[in-house]
Amino acid sequence: MMHNLIASPPDRFAPNWQAALSASARSHATFIAVALIGFFLFFTEANFRTVAPDGGGGLDLQTLARLLLCGCCGLYGLAYLPLTQRYLLAPPGLWLALLGGWMVAIIPFAFNPVYSAASVMATCCVFLFAPAALLHANRTAILSASAIGVLAYVVGSWFVYYCVPSLGRDPYEASAMGGEMRLGGLNQPNGTGRQAALLVVLLVCLIYSGALRWRYGIWPLAFALFTIDQTGSRTSLLTAALVIAIATWRRVGARGKAAIAAVGGLGLCVFLAGIGAGVIAIDAEETLSAASRDGDPSEVTSLAGRTDLWWFAIKKIGEKPLTGYGHACSRGIICADHFWPTFHAHNLFLDVMMGSGVPGGLLLAAAALSLAWFAWRRPNLPPDLLVTAAVVVGLADLSMFHPIPNGYTLMFAMAVFWRAVPASPLPSLDERCEEGRLEPNLSPRGFAAGADSQPQHPACASIPTSKEQPLCQ
Repeated sequence: MMHNLIASPPDRFAPNWQAALSASARSHATFIAVALIGFFLFFTEANFRTVAPDGGGGLDLQTLARLLLCGCCGLYGLAYLPLTQRYLLAPPGLWLALLGGWMVAIIPFAFNPVYSAASVMATCCVFLFAPAALLHANRTAILSASAIGVLAYVVGSWFVYYCVPSLGRDPYEASAMGGEMRLGGLNQPNGTGRQAALLVVLLVCLIYSGALRWRYGIWPLAFALFTIDQTGSRTSLLTAALVIAIATWRRVGARGKAAIAAVGGLGLCVFLAGIGAGVIAIDAEETLSAASRDGDPSEVTSLAGRTDLWWFAIKKIGEKPLTGYGHACSRGIICADHFWPTFHAHNLFLDVMMGSGVPGGLLLAAAALSLAWFAWRRPNLPPDLLVTAAVVVGLADLSMFHPIPNGYTLMFAMAVFWRAVPASPLPSLDERCEEGRLEPNLSPRGFAAGADSQPQHPACASIPTSKEQPLCQ
């Protein structure tokens, strides 16, 4: 027998060796992608140094580390570009590719070309990384790694807030909020609230998919909601509530939806009847004062000063509507010319148009609208909730497209390619998502379900399969 093995032609076992080596390479690629996702969501939001009053812009160790992390993501994406280019050349990924190309084209017209070029390159690295990561890592691993990275950030923020107050507490917050100190930690309070809202999204996806049991997931979910409350971020609280409502609505059946609609309609009728009968009295000024942080109704009506900032941003967009001031350069314009030296326009679309002009805003809107269309036609809980969070937060804050891409930028890019890139051939959840519901299917054939609606994974060609246990069709 040994003689037969030795005397056998070398190519007799070559396919098995090649398959083993290919499987090993895919395993390493999966591990690297998942690790990069977890580190990215933590380090791109965590600040370990005091931010300069003018928004910074200098090159320090933290900035270099973040750029290096983006560079690693970009190299990963370039390594698998021959496999992912098809997803960059067809909608909805095409809109991100065009947006990245437009950002590159207008670098010479930027307010600070060097600063803009570095930011554009980092953003394009994320665009390249997202489809490559989806191609190798299964969806459950991606969501789990993302949740772990964001959870580490939230826990770290609580630790820094109490144990390193010189770093975790901003004196400006106490003076601006009438003496009330909001939870900041590794970022300013709105940033920490934004991260906690993202943690809610990821946990809801894992829980409703069956990848995380309720009895285990309810505790980090409650912790994330409590963190949002302590940050005082009303936008993040609204985002978390909306995400939970959408997931619950999709989870319940037709009878449950009818019951929710009936109870909601009845409650609204009772409320309006109470107002009409004079039983319920609403004082608009008193209600606005209670909703404000400092007791001033104008703080709510002006959206904490955002309306004036938005008019300023619209004026500046009108001055350079085609090229804008360069990606990530809006902070320089706002700090120089506006009475409120903030770092961005506190609105995602306005900030993108200030940096990349009206064409940049239209390309971002095209990507968002195409995802909204897919959410209506082919509901899929994770990408739908990720896009919802990015857009809702972006109505009153800069949720993504920071000078150095943050976690929301990566998650939005993941959502763009989520449906287009075929699921990993490794065992994972069935991604068909009927009615927006993720139901785990643990049978061998369950892993192949939905292959008729998705292109075949490129790695499937080298994986030996059988009729009894197909990995993909």
